Amino acid sequence: METAFARLTLKRVTNQHELEGIHRLLQQNLKSHLSTDEAMAEGFLTADYSMPFLQKLNEASASVIAKHDDLIIGYALAAVKEVREENALLADLFNGIDKLEYEGQQLKTSNYVVVGQLCVAKDYRGMGVIEKVFTTFNPSYPFDYNFVDQAYAKKFEDEKRTGSLAALFAGLTIFISCLGLFGLATYMAESRIKEIGVRKVLGASVSGITTLLSKDFLKLIIISFIIASPVAYWGMYKWLQEYTYRIDIEWWVFAIAGLLSVLIAVASVSYQAMRQPWQIQ
Repeated sequence: METAFARLTLKRVTNQHELEGIHRLLQQNLKSHLSTDEAMAEGFLTADYSMPFLQKLNEASASVIAKHDDLIIGYALAAVKEVREENALLADLFNGIDKLEYEGQQLKTSNYVVVGQLCVAKDYRGMGVIEKVFTTFNPSYPFDYNFVDQAYAKKFEDEKRTGSLAALFAGLTIFISCLGLFGLATYMAESRIKEIGVRKVLGASVSGITTLLSKDFLKLIIISFIIASPVAYWGMYKWLQEYTYRIDIEWWVFAIAGLLSVLIAVASVSYQAMRQPWQIQ
């Protein structure tokens, strides 16, 4: 290792031959050129930059390479705002960074350079090549890094925990609401037992009496649904804005929620509404 690093050169790209070396290393590490096992074990690149695009990147801001003798074993592609529209992935990267602030100033109004891609040859990984490349790329800042998969795992772990708690409390809320509806239905049925008895004697069906007692509840549920739907839509919309890639809020989600609300309420009310007529013989 000491011998290898004694022959290691770190520099900015200055000629076509070095760009071709970057392109060769890039192609070797694309996910589409690796087996599934190797991609999972060693990692992979997803962005396939063409030679013309690499030339544009280097003309705007020279990239950094690590060379072992004449072999390019690592690189850090420098990307600036001038090339952001040349590639969709870089455009997304710059759009995300532009929303950030540094020392009270939005980065959108600042000039900055980002690492558009970072790669080290398989045989040279674990030797500190990335640290040396980064230090050459930006010697003003200490080398500090985090793994994206771990950051996303932590983020979505928090989301799952929040979702589980929301589901738990939503279930408790529905249960308590059903108890309230059940109690209210019991009171209504008891207070109208004479009316129910008369209707039963006159030939009213159980389903007719159930409809009579349930319709007032359904009116309240429909009014509540009309009020709650816009609020729920606004809350979900604001939450989804935190994600670059997000789903659309479909109308059928609200339709199913409304239908379930009606079914739960009818089931709670109907039990009492159906039980009372049979008590009148």
